[in-house]
Amino acid sequence: MTMPQGRLKILLLDNGKEWGGGTNSLLELLKRIDRDRFEITYCFYHNYRRDNEETIGDVLNAIGIPTRFIVQRRQPLWAKLSKEILRGLLLFNAAWRKRAVQAIDQRCRAERPPYCRPVARRKISPAVYE
Repeated sequence: MTMPQGRLKILLLDNGKEWGGGTNSLLELLKRIDRDRFEITYCFYHNYRRDNEETIGDVLNAIGIPTRFIVQRRQPLWAKLSKEILRGLLLFNAAWRKRAVQAIDQRCRAERPPYCRPVARRKISPAVYE
């Protein structure tokens, strides 16, 4: 397999809420990766902290990795109410209850959420990111 001309662009998306072993492993990889071959941007939902109060954004900026934070919107009221009603109505069947809640989450969070469109188009908008 041949490398394309120029640097290969990689967008990493981290939806975690805390610093763990995976974060440490990825940081070690990013410190050692060939920056002449790869252009990496890191996207987060949360700027979580390490034990010494250092944030993930601080660490990545220190090693020269561009970092973006996706501002999350609250779940719509209709989705929250619908899920609670369905949880009550489908109390007798865990599988149906799980499928119903997942369907609502799919509709309001996964299908075209406004904050994901610029990421998919590789456009960074100040209105979407902190």
